Amino acid sequence: MVTQLQLERPYTASDLAEIDDESNRYKIVGGELIGLPTPSEADQCASGRFFRILSTYVESRKLGMVYAAPFAVHLSEHDVVEPDIVVVLRQNRSRLQQRGVIGPPRLAY
Repeated sequence: MVTQLQLERPYTASDLAEIDDESNRYKIVGGELIGLPTPSEADQCASGRFFRILSTYVESRKLGMVYAAPFAVHLSEHDVVEPDIVVVLRQNRSRLQQRGVIGPPRLAY
């Protein structure tokens, strides 16, 4: 079910959380809601390989955690993106939420 809010003001992280659409992904940039395209097979293969290599390196050295999408990055109230891969270092663990991280991660791909 697609429930997309039509707002006359900039979109916020709270608005994004209210969208009931399990089959599509969205981001908010500058308060504008933007639909994300479905990744291609090549994108998925590259992302999967990169995730395996990166997570093995980061987690085996206890540097932090590596997360795969869907995992939101809340840069501001009007800027919420969902990179394919996100690295959050151990010292930034306090910025983690159930579905994402507040502030910039160490790496986003």
